[in-house]
Amino acid sequence: MALRGSLLISVVIPAFNEEKYIKFCLLSLRNQSADGHEVIVVDGGSTDRTVSIAEEFADRVIVEAVTPVGAARNLGAKYAKGDIVAFMDADTIASRGWINAIRDSTNKNGVVGVTGPTLPIGGSDLDRLLYRVCTDHIQRFLIVLKLPHVPGFNCAYRKDALLSVGGFDESRVTHEDMLLSMDLKEIGRITYNPEMLAFTSLRRVDRYGYDRIVPLYVSNFFLTLLFGKSCKNYNPIR
Repeated sequence: MALRGSLLISVVIPAFNEEKYIKFCLLSLRNQSADGHEVIVVDGGSTDRTVSIAEEFADRVIVEAVTPVGAARNLGAKYAKGDIVAFMDADTIASRGWINAIRDSTNKNGVVGVTGPTLPIGGSDLDRLLYRVCTDHIQRFLIVLKLPHVPGFNCAYRKDALLSVGGFDESRVTHEDMLLSMDLKEIGRITYNPEMLAFTSLRRVDRYGYDRIVPLYVSNFFLTLLFGKSCKNYNPIR
C-alpha cells in the first residue's frame, strides 16, 4: 500500500483469533478511495489463521500477547508512522470514504479526534435503527455536550495528542475508549463526521442479547462518567 498523501494516517487493528472477520476488514482499508495510509495489525497471540491473513493484507503485523485491548491499541500507536492514528476492530469494515473523512476532519484547526456512525453488518431493521440512534444521534449529542463517548472500533486521533494523555487506559477491560476521548477533549476538539461510516458485526448482540448488553453499556457509561470506574467482568466476544 502506497504511503502517500498530505497527511499520513496509521490504522491500528487489535486482533486475537479473528480469522473469520479480519480479511474483510483489511480489504476494506485496501480499497479506500484515498491512499496515504498504513495498516498495522497487533495480534495478541492468535492460534488460528489471523496472523497469516494479516501478513498478506496489512503493512505491518506485530505479534505480542498484550491485554486488554487498550494495550494492543497503544502498542500499535507506538509503531505508527502517521500524524493521525485511527483505530478499528477486526470485525469492522470501513466505507470507501473512511480515510478521506478522517483526513478532512483532522486537518481542521483545533481538532484532535474524530468519530462517525457505525452500522451493523446484516441484521434486522431494528438492529440498524438501534445502531443508528446510538452511534449517530446519541454520539452527536454527547459531543455537543462535551461528553464524547467515542467507540474504539471507529475513531481517529492526532498522534501527538494521543500520546500526551498516555493513550488508552490499559487497566480497563471496557470503556477505555470513552475515557480516552474524555481526556482528549481537554486539549482539543472531538468532532463527528457522518462520512466516517463503518460497519461492524453483531456478534456481541448475538451473544448477550439487547436485554443484557444495553444495561451493561448504560451502567458502564454512568460509572465511567460519574466515578471514573467501569465493569471488570466483561468478557471480549469473538
